[in-house]
Amino acid sequence: MANRREIRVGPVGDAIEGKDEIFQLSDLDHLMPKLYVHMIEIFELPEDTDKTSIINNLVTGLERTLSDYPILTGTLHFDNEARRIVVKKQPGSSVALHIKEAGDEDIPPFSMLDEHDFPVHLLDAPKVLPPLFVAEHWNPIPGNDISSEGPAVAGAQVTFIRGGVILGLAIPHQVCDGPGFEALLTVWARYAAAATTGADYSKLADTGSQINSRSILTAKTKPTLSPEELQKLGDKFPTMKLRDGPSAPPPADFKMPVVKTRIWHFPQSKLLKLKSQCSAKLEPGTWISTYDAILAMMWRATVRAKSPLLKPNPDAPSKTIHAVNGRSRAVPPISDRYIGTAITLPQSKNLTVAEVLGDLETTLPILARTVRASTSSITPEYLDGLVRFAAGSHDLRWAELDMNWILGLDCMAFDWHTMKSYQDHDFGFGGPAALRWPHPGFEGFFFVLPTRANVRNAGKDEGIEVCFGLEENCYAELEKDEEFAMYAEQRGLGI
Repeated sequence: MANRREIRVGPVGDAIEGKDEIFQLSDLDHLMPKLYVHMIEIFELPEDTDKTSIINNLVTGLERTLSDYPILTGTLHFDNEARRIVVKKQPGSSVALHIKEAGDEDIPPFSMLDEHDFPVHLLDAPKVLPPLFVAEHWNPIPGNDISSEGPAVAGAQVTFIRGGVILGLAIPHQVCDGPGFEALLTVWARYAAAATTGADYSKLADTGSQINSRSILTAKTKPTLSPEELQKLGDKFPTMKLRDGPSAPPPADFKMPVVKTRIWHFPQSKLLKLKSQCSAKLEPGTWISTYDAILAMMWRATVRAKSPLLKPNPDAPSKTIHAVNGRSRAVPPISDRYIGTAITLPQSKNLTVAEVLGDLETTLPILARTVRASTSSITPEYLDGLVRFAAGSHDLRWAELDMNWILGLDCMAFDWHTMKSYQDHDFGFGGPAALRWPHPGFEGFFFVLPTRANVRNAGKDEGIEVCFGLEENCYAELEKDEEFAMYAEQRGLGI
């Protein structure tokens, strides 16, 4: 039986009396789905670790992190007059930090997780995150109005396992994107490490000007757009969908397919080969990234794995939809310390199933160039247009993503591979051994994770990990895919 307790953590010196504070989300924030993003980091600890000291230092670090980002102590609400979503912070508000002691029957010891490359299917979200941020609470609907009760913006959990500890964080996507999580954990780690060593906090504190206001991704004035003008503008951003109210519930007889999610590893030597194949016959001045090459291979593997079940026509359309961080692409660039939504979700041009599954040598460069063109479309002008599109809506409360969430033929990717978690997230007891979204159940989606090269006992050929989920029958097809096996190997087998 796991032992669990809760500590309420507030910003340093926060007033316990006064008026409520309302934080406005940016126009771009509103376009993200109503779900909690989950992130965990797994660390090794000696058996004789002073857990009380670790908890105290983590609490101190979190207090100072919340001083930098007080929005995290608030709750989500509909502002029905403005037809927007806001965060309300009340005097003395705080974040729930759960402390859990997990037995081996709940979560395997660190040594077993390490031996099997930290398999996500052994790390279910309810085991490593607070209860109000998982399961039926995973899709936080804002409070009916500003005066009503709303779901918490942030929750965290420290889970001690035999030989290690897991830090987990949950925040709504409308408040924080993936790179924002990286920034938050970086700040928390620095403050916690300083508490461990007794370092001077003032040397770590960044000035407020280094954290951009959310107004940078909000239109300075609300544009007046006719329905036709808004539609024309929206055609440039097909992943984003504006609605006048909540979407209809699924049919009464709908059953969510069983999704199998595992970690796959692209060894460095195989990545070099794949990138070389994808770079064949490039035009002068053009290039293909390792990420482009991975998506090209994942695109083929996704369509091939789903084809026996979906039986698509050869001319059926397929495309990529993948997250692109807009921070460095904005003018001026947005600080890495900005935690609000700055990702975009461009769509590639459509290819047919026959084109996606064509001859490997001929097709890989086409797919990689298609991904590269989609990424390159994210320019300052694109970001400005996306903000204008959101600002032009008469109601931002019910915006959603228009994607083939279940059993589609699209390649859908979230890019975490540039995160510096393994280098920057030492909370005072060493850096993480693994970064994961705990057992995600997304069908047809995958996360490209940062390399674990030079982390602990990683092998010489350590490359890039991909967390991939498919309907269980489609996943069985993926496991039989001989072409995919030429480049990637499944981790966590046998448990």
